Amino acid sequence: VVHVLSQVFSEENFYKLTEKQIRAYDERYWAFAVPVEEGEG
Repeated sequence: VVHVLSQVFSEENFYKLTEKQIRAYDERYWAFAVPVEEGEG
């Protein structure tokens, strides 16, 4: 999953995707989403 998404989104922004962006790419990747605290990153 990381390899596929890193090809679509820049490595710099890979961990800053919104739910909407992930679901727009492919809903199946939402299962791998990890919640983050506000202010992280």
